Amino acid sequence: MIESNRRSVPRDLLDLPRRVASEPRRAAKAWHCAKKVASENGLSPFRVFREQILLEKLHSVNRYSYYLYRLFDPDIPWEEKKTYLPDDENTTPLSRSGCGR
Repeated sequence: MIESNRRSVPRDLLDLPRRVASEPRRAAKAWHCAKKVASENGLSPFRVFREQILLEKLHSVNRYSYYLYRLFDPDIPWEEKKTYLPDDENTTPLSRSGCGR
């Protein structure tokens, strides 16, 4: 008999689709930013979007900090990305779009 995969998935990820679906504007803005940064840096927008969402939901690294510190850079290892502390997006200006430089 095949066991349920729900036990092998971290608890924070189980309701991730529901949480993203409950905030469609935030999800749309996150996707817009991922596409913009990916096209400017020759990256996959799916990878940028997935990484940005995972860092925000699992390690409290918000979208603002993700782009401020250029955490989309594939040369930065995942273990290092998880250690960044989020900044307050109201104190340090980014671009008007909020998607980085």
